[in-house]
Amino acid sequence: MKTKKIWGLPVVLALFLAGMAAVPMVSAQTGIESSLDLQAYRAEALEHVSTREGIPVGELTIINEASATFPLMGQALWGAKILDEKSSAIYGVYLDEQGKVADIDAVRKAEAAESSKRYGKLDPELAERVSTMRSDDKVVVWIWLTEPSMDRSRFQGNLSEEQYQDLLSLQRATYAAHEAPVIDFLKAQDSAVVYASQYAPVVFAEVSKETIQDLSKRSDVVSLDITRSYEPALSSAAPTVKADVVWGRGKTGTGIKVAIVEVPLGSGSRIEFSNPYLLDGSSYRPDLPVSSHATAVAGIVASSHSTYRGISYGVPALLSANAETGNDTDIVAAMEWAITQGAKVLSCSYEKYTSRRLDSLAQYHDHVVWSNHLTVVVAAGNPPIEGTEAGSVLSPGLAYNVITVGAFDDMDSSAWPGDRMWVGSQEQSGYVDPISQHDDREKPEVVAVGTRITSTTDMSPWIGSVPSGTSFATPAVSGEAALLMHRQSQLTSWPEAVKAAIMAGAIHNIEDASRLSDRDGAGGIDCSIADDTIANNRWWANTVTYGDFPKTYVLSGIPAGKKVRVVAAWDSHPPDSHPPYGTINDPLQSDFDLIIYDPNGEQVEVSSSYDNNYEIGQFETEMSGNYQARVVKYRFEGASERLALAYSISDP
Repeated sequence: MKTKKIWGLPVVLALFLAGMAAVPMVSAQTGIESSLDLQAYRAEALEHVSTREGIPVGELTIINEASATFPLMGQALWGAKILDEKSSAIYGVYLDEQGKVADIDAVRKAEAAESSKRYGKLDPELAERVSTMRSDDKVVVWIWLTEPSMDRSRFQGNLSEEQYQDLLSLQRATYAAHEAPVIDFLKAQDSAVVYASQYAPVVFAEVSKETIQDLSKRSDVVSLDITRSYEPALSSAAPTVKADVVWGRGKTGTGIKVAIVEVPLGSGSRIEFSNPYLLDGSSYRPDLPVSSHATAVAGIVASSHSTYRGISYGVPALLSANAETGNDTDIVAAMEWAITQGAKVLSCSYEKYTSRRLDSLAQYHDHVVWSNHLTVVVAAGNPPIEGTEAGSVLSPGLAYNVITVGAFDDMDSSAWPGDRMWVGSQEQSGYVDPISQHDDREKPEVVAVGTRITSTTDMSPWIGSVPSGTSFATPAVSGEAALLMHRQSQLTSWPEAVKAAIMAGAIHNIEDASRLSDRDGAGGIDCSIADDTIANNRWWANTVTYGDFPKTYVLSGIPAGKKVRVVAAWDSHPPDSHPPYGTINDPLQSDFDLIIYDPNGEQVEVSSSYDNNYEIGQFETEMSGNYQARVVKYRFEGASERLALAYSISDP
């Protein structure tokens, strides 16, 4: 069988691997040169797996390799994923700096122990703040609690609206009961409770240094994090992303509630529903001033203007989830109002630089997707062109389960040639990836038009040019999600499938590799291709368990001479573990890999990243017939996973 490598050789960090026998290698992602004898390491890895599994070396192929870094311990392990050509099983092995087989679980535990020793249950930034606090100082913190026991077994699969409302009621009651003892404790400590989450095990409170120390001793408190403040991620674009093609098929987003989650620009954060091109919707805080930013974002989703229509202009009246401030406490409260109001899509255009590390707000967004089965679309952010923050994807766009969106410039034309990634005079679309253990996470997932846009405004004549940025690319993808849900209502319960379909359909290549690349992710969205994927039942979504693997999907009736893209997506499980994120990012409970076979059983593609919660493969068909996509478990540590797979067919 032929093996085609997709993920290649991501990042090997010289900083942690210095001193090895020298065969220079330059990382494609960072340009850092390492002195690593790759041939010796590869040979040792293959020999070890061959002996351990009883498989001849000739039947084994290395399909991915990376360096797993542990900064607190000052260690790095070289790891390889190795495919058994006959069984399609994928095995893993790690070698240390001396080229000896290493136990990565033991090193992870040592790293976690060192983190606990240095910071306890505190996020490192909060720990630093506490070290300088006076006894009478107070600070507002996230208090993450253990996840309470909750029977979710009847809320799997496709949920009816009645079932979904039952799920929300169960969550509200369970979390309120679980949070009550901590709230009582805080009140006894004369600490102000700022907000208690209805849909996550989180309490926000203004606390003293002593109270922080007391909270960290409680068994029901998992971690404490500092709160942060976020800022807005500052001819119609619809034809460029082929939304008009989907309208022609009768799909405009009818019946799908979309929430525009906003933080203030100036004093205002509310959509101006007096705009005649927007249906009269509802606001979380109707007492707050209107915002030009929120109103422009709203129009990209839902404008009814005859020329400048929103991507999903048939959706019901929008929900203006307008936070009072940019503080994460107010953002969470606004999001939870939208959830209670029945939103199926949350469109989030705000940003914060967190040194490319997940913070608690990113974790909360992951929680909403995983726990509430909602599609959350987030801006990649507009980082500066120069300086320490240059190009970084910003939080909460770092979250695993959300769809993170970058921005491109369509040059004010619906024709694709000549399109380029958006770069402003001082800012640009975020693309520098989150920090992860093997350094191979890829964000954003997709990009959409983010400049030269005409949308709704907050004053007469009610339509006009709007600023540039990922803020205005994000609602285009939110609108696309609503179109897909209008096509297939089951998708309202499957955010994993929405992500897979949108990525499978994002075939507009803006820069570099067409399958997945640094700045545009999977590519520019194409609503018509994603709609084809759903309309032709080229998607699956299931709750899977350990025994379901390998899981094979038949890609039926594919003609020769076509480009096929396959995407598998699953979730991070933030409710199960809430560690401080300064040194250890959210550990995915599962790592799946994707192998694709042609009608003759020949392997045509492999996707095998370490740190993403999706895999994406792309190939051109040399023959007609039924292809197979096989999802293989490399690691499966939870009880179950929500797994989706979607594939698109297009011209090369």
